[in-house]
Amino acid sequence: MINPEMFELPIESEFKLRKINDEIDECKDVEALRENLKNMTKMFMRYQHMLNLVLKEVIDNNIRAIAEGQLK
Repeated sequence: MINPEMFELPIESEFKLRKINDEIDECKDVEALRENLKNMTKMFMRYQHMLNLVLKEVIDNNIRAIAEGQLK
């Protein structure tokens, strides 16, 4: 279900990440870095929660389909 390629970012995302990392490296405002880290952590946790809910729904639907004989 999960293969090693899934952990690789597309080239466009790698480029964006490089730009963001360069901006972070150049930033001298510790307060701004702290605030952005807090916001990123909150966003990450939201996305993780949403993904968990979607996966649970997909698994539930698959189990229901298997029980009804619609999925093998």
